[in-house]
Amino acid sequence: METGKTKNKKWIIIIAAIAAVVCIAVAAVILVTGNSTERKLAEQLDLAERYLSELDYENAIVAYEAAIEIDPGCRDAYLGLADIYIEQEEYEEAAKILEEGLAQTDSSAILKKLEEVEELLAEKEELAEEIILSQEDSLEESLLPEEEDSAEESLLPEEEESSEEISEFETWVEADDGDVYIVDNIGVIDNEDSLNEVMREFEDITGIYPCVMTVYDSDWNQDYEELWQYAYDVYINTYSDELHFLIVYSEPENAAELDFVDWAWEGIQGDETDPILTEYNVRIFGAALHADLLRDNVSVGEAFENAFEEILQYL
Repeated sequence: METGKTKNKKWIIIIAAIAAVVCIAVAAVILVTGNSTERKLAEQLDLAERYLSELDYENAIVAYEAAIEIDPGCRDAYLGLADIYIEQEEYEEAAKILEEGLAQTDSSAILKKLEEVEELLAEKEELAEEIILSQEDSLEESLLPEEEDSAEESLLPEEEESSEEISEFETWVEADDGDVYIVDNIGVIDNEDSLNEVMREFEDITGIYPCVMTVYDSDWNQDYEELWQYAYDVYINTYSDELHFLIVYSEPENAAELDFVDWAWEGIQGDETDPILTEYNVRIFGAALHADLLRDNVSVGEAFENAFEEILQYL
C-alpha cells in the first residue's frame, strides 16, 4: 500500500525530470541560436574582406553594415567600415560611424581611430583655409592700384573679341525654359540629371540661380590673363540681375593625355546673393569642390554635385 508521501515523491521526481528536459532543450536552442548568429556575423565579415580585396567598396560597405545589424557590438565591422570611408576621403562619414561604434562598444581601438579621423578633418579644414586665402590673395594682387589701369584696358578689347562666344552662351540660356543651367562645352559633366536636381534644390532653398560652365583653357587664356576675368565677363554679358552664382571650370584641351590635369575654377556671384552665399558658405562650397577635383575617382560633374550637396547642409 502506497502512502501519500510516496506519491508526492513520485510527482516531485517527475516534475524535476520534466524541468531538466526543458532546461536542456532551452540551453540547446540558445546554443544553436548563438552559433547561428556568430556564423552569420563571420560570413558577413569574410564577405566584406573579399569585396575589399576586389576593391569593391560599395558591396564591402553593405556587408559591414549587415554585420553591424547582426551584432551592433561588432568592433571589427565599425573599424572596417570607417577604413573604407577614410580611403575614399569621406572623413565625415568615417567619424559618424566611429562615433556610433564607440557608443555601442566603448572600444579603445575605435576611439583611437576616431581621433585619427578628427585629425584628418582638421587638416582638411586647414587646406580649405589655405585654398581660399590663396584665391583671395590672387584676386587682390590682380587688382592692385598700379595694375587697375592695365586690367581695365585688357578687358575692353577682350569683351569685343569674345562677344561671339558670350553671345552664344546668352542665346543658350535664353532658349532654356528652366532656371538652372549646365553649359558643358567640353563634355566633362557625366551626371547632368543628378547635378541639375541638386542645383534646382539649391535654387528652391536660396532663391539664387546657379550655373556651371566648363571650358578649355584655350577658350579664354589668349584674351584674358586670369580665369576670373573671363568668368566675370561671362556673368555681366549674360545676366542682367545680381541673383546668379556662376562657376566656370577650365582644363587643358589635351587633359585626357596628361598624368596630372592642371585644372582651375572660378566662382562669380551677384551682389544680392551675399546675405545667403556668405564668405563662410562659399568657403565650404569651394573646399568641397577643390577636394573632390583632386581625387582621381571623382568626376568633374560628381565634384560639383557633391559641393552643392555640401553647401546645402549649411543653408
